[in-house]
Amino acid sequence: MRRSRKGYALNEILLLISLFVLIMAFHSRLFFQLMKEIPVMIRVSETQTSTEAMLQTLRQDVEHARRIHLSPPPEKQMTLEGPNGRIAYSFCGEQMRREPQDPNQSASSVWSLPNVQMEWSIVSENGLPAALEIHTRQMRTALGRRHLYFRQVHLFFAGLQLERCRQ
Repeated sequence: MRRSRKGYALNEILLLISLFVLIMAFHSRLFFQLMKEIPVMIRVSETQTSTEAMLQTLRQDVEHARRIHLSPPPEKQMTLEGPNGRIAYSFCGEQMRREPQDPNQSASSVWSLPNVQMEWSIVSENGLPAALEIHTRQMRTALGRRHLYFRQVHLFFAGLQLERCRQ
């Protein structure tokens, strides 16, 4: 004859503890904050992907450029002159716009870059533009504080500089 059991098995206790933890997690502030942050972090990641795509196109254009012209500081415009004609880049609001001046070139491109801050400057050598230095970063406000994401510095060498390096 078997005796009746007076306790719980180990797997039953583990199941009850895990259910208790899940119930407590659903009722905590941390869980709700995490659920709010997941879509925001996905958007931050998508913005960084767009920024990288734009920078890749800009790098190719700078490498083919013979001259680089920057507008005065309040405006964020740049003109690249190369063998294929002129290409104008402008960063206004939350968009980077690429517009070829030659009608034979491909159509203009627009990248949406919300919360992205961008600064560029020319690195000169002997009075000629040797490279374009670009600083990018994403800023976001969360829980009343400003957060900085994906702070990067890129250095793209101009076409004339690349030709000098190859010689």
